[in-house]
Amino acid sequence: MATSNSTNFELDVTEYIEEAFERCGLEVRTGYDLKTAKRSLNIMLAEWANRGLNAWTIEEITIPLATGVGVYPAGTLTISVASSTGYTVAETITGGTSGATATVTSVPSATSLAITIPEGTFSLSETLTGGTSSTASTVSAVVDFSNVTLLLICCLWWSLDLQLTLVLLV
Repeated sequence: MATSNSTNFELDVTEYIEEAFERCGLEVRTGYDLKTAKRSLNIMLAEWANRGLNAWTIEEITIPLATGVGVYPAGTLTISVASSTGYTVAETITGGTSGATATVTSVPSATSLAITIPEGTFSLSETLTGGTSSTASTVSAVVDFSNVTLLLICCLWWSLDLQLTLVLLV
């Protein structure tokens, strides 16, 4: 509840639906569009609750931020190398044979690098070279995706109906 000299930013369901339509490049044209979107949203939230994905459930994670790194995986993504000495945070690393690239987000130990989700796939025993430090080291274990959660928001529409789907990939 807003008091004197304060405001609250509170959207109602209709405004959420209009925003979703706009993000999908559409516009709400009739009351029926709003009615079906609200029904779909209620069914989707009920389905999530039945599967244990409650809207109020929050899992807090801490990710150390670094200057020059704009995208982080939700979780810890590490690659094991022979030696991580010499690599710097926010440096781009490139695989010598695969050409895969990633950005270093931290250097947690002498033999591992925390990285962003790589573009391409690093190979076992290939040489990783730092873009700014020119440090080179051999991959001793491939990237482990087991502790990374990706959040994918999809907008799908068939004819004039809009369905919003939130998918958690673990």
